[in-house]
Amino acid sequence: QPFVSAEEIFAAYRAELSTCEQETFWVLLMNQRNRVLRTLQIAKGSINRCPVTAQDVFGPALREKAVRMILMHNHPSGDPTPSPEDRSLTRRFQHIAALSGIEILDHIVFGEGQFVSFADKGWI
Repeated sequence: QPFVSAEEIFAAYRAELSTCEQETFWVLLMNQRNRVLRTLQIAKGSINRCPVTAQDVFGPALREKAVRMILMHNHPSGDPTPSPEDRSLTRRFQHIAALSGIEILDHIVFGEGQFVSFADKGWI
């Protein structure tokens, strides 16, 4: 079944992302029907930082012939409020996605028992 909301994605990946002691960055690669082709952990960083490059995210998406994706990462502090760097990275990835023919449906930041969805906030 395809995911239809950020709440469903949070419920499905909460155990994996909310308990990490380091920041991790994940991507859901999806087909035209919003079915997940692959779930990939792209990077693992420190307690408050996780460097991610466009090659890390878009290389696998292009190889898998994904047409949509959802970005996800966690904040080990427990506070899912996106940082200015999170918002900047998302804007940069949206630009690259548009050039690549891939749609970013959402970027979800996981915290302790809560999340922030860029799509729900109108940022995507």
